[in-house]
Amino acid sequence: MLARLLIIDPSYFVQSQLAPYFRKRNLYVQYANTSQEAAAFILKKPPEGIILELSLPDTDGLAFAKAIRQARPNIKVMAIGSMIDKNTLTELIQVGIKNIFIKPFSIERLMETLQEPS
Repeated sequence: MLARLLIIDPSYFVQSQLAPYFRKRNLYVQYANTSQEAAAFILKKPPEGIILELSLPDTDGLAFAKAIRQARPNIKVMAIGSMIDKNTLTELIQVGIKNIFIKPFSIERLMETLQEPS
């Protein structure tokens, strides 16, 4: 079971929906609006799970996902996005990110996925 979760999404709405849900389930939740904020969290105290919005304001989400997987391969990374094309989907799977959710998605399903072994 994961204890620490990092939500990387610039949308306050997404943060306000996800964070309370996971906190009620005894997860320590942090969130970042940008890849720079997220990198600081990951370097300081790596979370066990990351929910990563692929549309980030300061970098390409796919490139950031690859960097996370390369630097910290043991972190469970789940990608979320409004529109994810076939090429992006293929690249995510190739770097080991197999949990990909298209908005809108079920928070309950996201939680189930977090609890599954990597």
